[in-house]
Amino acid sequence: MLKLDSGIGARYRWFYPISSFVIACGVSLIFLWSMFFPYVRELFGLETVAPIALASSFVGLGTMVIAPPLAGILFDKYGPKPPLGLAAVFFLAGFSVLSVMINYEYWAIGRYIWYGGSFTVGLGMGFFVGTFPSTVARWFPDKIGTSMGVAVSGHAAGSVVMAPVIGTLITSLGFTAPVFIITGVIGFVLIVAIGVLFWKVPPPDWKPQENVAETKLRAEENDSEKHYTLGEAVKDTRFWFLMICFITSAFGFMGFAQNASMIVEEGLLAGGYGRDYIAVSVVPLFLSLTGLANVLGAFSWGVITDKIGGPWNSIPLVYVSSALLIGGFYLGYEYLAMVFVLGFILYFLFGGEPAVHFIIVPYVFGRKHIGKLMNIMNSFSVGLGITLGPIVYAQLRDITGGYIVALLLAIALRFVATGFVLGARRRTQLMEGKDTTLVRHR
Repeated sequence: MLKLDSGIGARYRWFYPISSFVIACGVSLIFLWSMFFPYVRELFGLETVAPIALASSFVGLGTMVIAPPLAGILFDKYGPKPPLGLAAVFFLAGFSVLSVMINYEYWAIGRYIWYGGSFTVGLGMGFFVGTFPSTVARWFPDKIGTSMGVAVSGHAAGSVVMAPVIGTLITSLGFTAPVFIITGVIGFVLIVAIGVLFWKVPPPDWKPQENVAETKLRAEENDSEKHYTLGEAVKDTRFWFLMICFITSAFGFMGFAQNASMIVEEGLLAGGYGRDYIAVSVVPLFLSLTGLANVLGAFSWGVITDKIGGPWNSIPLVYVSSALLIGGFYLGYEYLAMVFVLGFILYFLFGGEPAVHFIIVPYVFGRKHIGKLMNIMNSFSVGLGITLGPIVYAQLRDITGGYIVALLLAIALRFVATGFVLGARRRTQLMEGKDTTLVRHR
């Protein structure tokens, strides 16, 4: 019988972020969900996108809102194995449900299978998302940034790895049940064979023996900082300013990402390209390249943040530059080369958002109570963005006949977010009695 405390030990602790990366490559499919939209629309003969895109909201609900808190409760009590087991079961179950959808020709029935299967897959991804950060954090009290960077980048890499896999399956087998079954089995095997069998965690106060002195010194330095509790943070204006920033930016990012296939199709159809060519050849390559850009962005913006004086300076840069690139992408999306070039740059900027958001929370509110603060500020905002962004984008597209209004909304909200982050930065300057433009809260 598999014991909850069995697994890889301290000597090979780098196994955890690396294996998290590997699992995420096969499981983190949230940015790929729009890849199924054209096929679902064709299967049921639909004219509008919004009813199909609603599935992305169900995926987001499971991934970021419902499953992670439950995974956290199980993790604190039993360790990573039980929530990972649930992740594997829900992931495979969701794709099994979706495979049944192919047998129905009427949307009145098929939509419930499409929504239910998408939500169940989301639960599978969510139980994994709610488990790996805590696991990696337990093993790396001394190198949390590097280890978490490796682990988190796997979620962006999922698009790079699985887009061509799913594209090849659809090309070879058609949009049929085996495509969903094979995709579900890949994720199930990765979670079970790596996570369930080999993951465990050390005690909460564990420290690596070779770095005890260094870790103790870092802890003493942190004790000299102001560490906000959740109750104290919510009374701080900066908490709400940053929440607005996170929500508006996640709304724009997730809305674009979850409708990316349809946005690309809209532009290239206007440019004279064929629908089948776009769906089979362009979209999988686009998702792979932008997934790679996301990975590079997540790593690069962490370095850039350190180089230019901290997240107070990098966040406005990410917001403004991505707003301009959204506009540039729309202006050039009828041209294939521009779709790939501008899409790559845009997703490089998008990839920086999670990185700088994760950095700013402990930067402002300290690290002692970072678990609750990070989950509320990041998970809630991203969950809300995933849930609302895709359907609002698609609804605006169906009402107006194109994505221009949705993209203009995303651009406007990014400038709103920029204003709020500058306001929060100014608030920090006033609290610290400083009147400089480069501020670091320490």
